[in-house]
Amino acid sequence: YPSWYPIPSPTNHYGDTNEAGGTIQGRFSARKPGAQTFPPPVMSSVSSRYIGGKIIGYDLSQIELRMGALLSGDPVMMGEYHRGIDTQTALFLYPNADIHSEEFRRFPDGQRQAGKRMNFLVLYRGGALKYQETMMKEHKLLIPLDKCKEGIAQFSQRYRIFRLWQDQNIDKVRETGHLELVTGWSRHWGKGHAMSECVSEICDFPIQTIAAQLLQSAQFAIQCEMQKLHLKSLIVLQIHDALYLDVFPGEEKIIDKIIKKFLTRPPILDYIEHELKRSVPIEYEKEIK
Repeated sequence: YPSWYPIPSPTNHYGDTNEAGGTIQGRFSARKPGAQTFPPPVMSSVSSRYIGGKIIGYDLSQIELRMGALLSGDPVMMGEYHRGIDTQTALFLYPNADIHSEEFRRFPDGQRQAGKRMNFLVLYRGGALKYQETMMKEHKLLIPLDKCKEGIAQFSQRYRIFRLWQDQNIDKVRETGHLELVTGWSRHWGKGHAMSECVSEICDFPIQTIAAQLLQSAQFAIQCEMQKLHLKSLIVLQIHDALYLDVFPGEEKIIDKIIKKFLTRPPILDYIEHELKRSVPIEYEKEIK
């Protein structure tokens, strides 16, 4: 069984990779083995301990993009999620795509996924070269550099309020050296830190941290509910935005109901939405291994 680290270990700062765990984004991490980074052949070999059982993954859908919308209050971004629109970037890459086709919706390498991957890269201010490299590596899609730049500019223009919110966070770190989130989690960079070296970290810290805390809040509530009902199913793995359960035969419908209740409304979400005075829908996808 791996060792789990819910918060960054002090040894992280001294380079002791044998003992250090946890992340500064507030994510849980696993060591010895690094179960969250198992390669696909290893993950595909994972099986239930129960005869007739199933390994089922429940993955929060586009949670980082949704948290970017919620935290920034960008009206265009929030409006798209309230209306269930998530094809804008994919259609920029594939203007003639049929959004109802298998090629468009196929997971994990369909056209829709290519659009999502671009969004995640641009979300944290990735550059055109990185975008071009990622699309080639992940989707075998060679996009001219000028079109990569155009895509990034289009994203920034479409979500102007989101970019303004990021700029304000960067200015705050420049002035004070630190950033504190609505949940109280904070990170310190120090005054005078070279902004060019930490812009992407400043941009990803609020989003990844709040996204991680949402899943952790849901995970605790799910665990408590399973124990209250004396279920034999177990949470066996957490990969930042996803939970994996070993589901005992006959309990899948009960588990699905519990998951739907708490993954779409993690307990901490009520507090966050109350403080921000806005909301965004949270969705998830189910995958049976």
